[in-house]
Amino acid sequence: MRVLVTGANGFVGSHLVDELLARDHGVVALVRPTADRSHLPDRPGLEVVEGRLARGDLPEAALEDVDTVFHAAAALAARRWEDFRRVNVEATLALYRRFARRPTARRFVFVSSLAAAGPAPAEAPRGEADPPAPTSDYGRSKLQAEVGLDALE
Repeated sequence: MRVLVTGANGFVGSHLVDELLARDHGVVALVRPTADRSHLPDRPGLEVVEGRLARGDLPEAALEDVDTVFHAAAALAARRWEDFRRVNVEATLALYRRFARRPTARRFVFVSSLAAAGPAPAEAPRGEADPPAPTSDYGRSKLQAEVGLDALE
């Protein structure tokens, strides 16, 4: 299996890369050109590709022979709602559409956030049937990405 991991240099992404390499999968790690790569291992099977999803900058080589995408990249902080939306919603949907057209495409795994569900009341944990109630622009953007991906399937 050959997989693309977006946000591969982040906390979740770097641990995912480690696990995929340990299972002998070929991994394409997508990172921004200015990203800190210190958490990415220097191991066989790892190919690092630079790009910026929010700008539509994903080199064609990043999707070459990829059958699975783990999309862990996200804007965690931004000054304006439009920035969260551009990165967390629009770039996610664009990546999905581009990947889904490829003949090797099998699986797209979107890494969302508990922030999309919103906080749980002190007296009970949130359940799957509870309606989402995000309290931040970050959470609202992750929820919009979830809804958008559901609509595309």
